Amino acid sequence: MKKIFSRILILALLLNTSVFFANSLDFGKTSMNQFLDNYYSKSYSFGKSIETKANNQNIIVSELLDKTNGIINGYVAVNKENNELLYFIDYKRESQEIKAIDFINNITDIISLKKDNKFEIFVEIDLIKEIEKVNISSASAMKFWGTSCGGGWTTPTGECYKTCCYYIFWMESGCDVVGC
Repeated sequence: MKKIFSRILILALLLNTSVFFANSLDFGKTSMNQFLDNYYSKSYSFGKSIETKANNQNIIVSELLDKTNGIINGYVAVNKENNELLYFIDYKRESQEIKAIDFINNITDIISLKKDNKFEIFVEIDLIKEIEKVNISSASAMKFWGTSCGGGWTTPTGECYKTCCYYIFWMESGCDVVGC
């Protein structure tokens, strides 16, 4: 009887331990998973990923796919060492815009690409392949993420202007002339 009781006790402890580990895995979700679960109302999955180096960090960039049809909805970038969520882009197909979130600097930009079919051209680019090219050449003078502006110029009336371009994973997503 003692053997049966001790086996039941051991089995119960093992079951409780496995339940504990299963529950602890649920609490171990990364900030990326929590953000994506809240952001997408529909289910998503991950596509291709690539490791790269930018801003003195090892970064993993992954495609975000619509789970039902496999279409790329955007990309996410995390710090390889600590899984910190760094950057996120979402293709807003209805409005032909890209939502770009820089979690490092807490900046969200909405980039309109309606003009000249730029949205369709941009979303057809395989960003993973483009990052692969940058990894091979590693001599990219372009900015990894955010705005980069050229030198200013002055009109005859004294107004100052400069051209600023926005980059997402080294890809230019559009340029505007802005005042100095």
